[in-house]
Amino acid sequence: FMSVPLDMTDRTGLALMAVIITATPGTFWLDYNSSRRTVLIHVFDLVDEEGWTDQLKARYEVLLMEIFE
Repeated sequence: FMSVPLDMTDRTGLALMAVIITATPGTFWLDYNSSRRTVLIHVFDLVDEEGWTDQLKARYEVLLMEIFE
């Protein structure tokens, strides 16, 4: 399990990101804390938490923010 801080606040963007993460094999979006703006994710065989966080933010969050915010 890992907690990832997010900058995105748009509900539609967050919902789409949840679908993308859950559809990715070996990952599952478990919980979003709106007051802390963090998401709890389960990653099967997690090796590099920092690298995974960076990839998630760069590959999905930035692009979804361009669309929805």
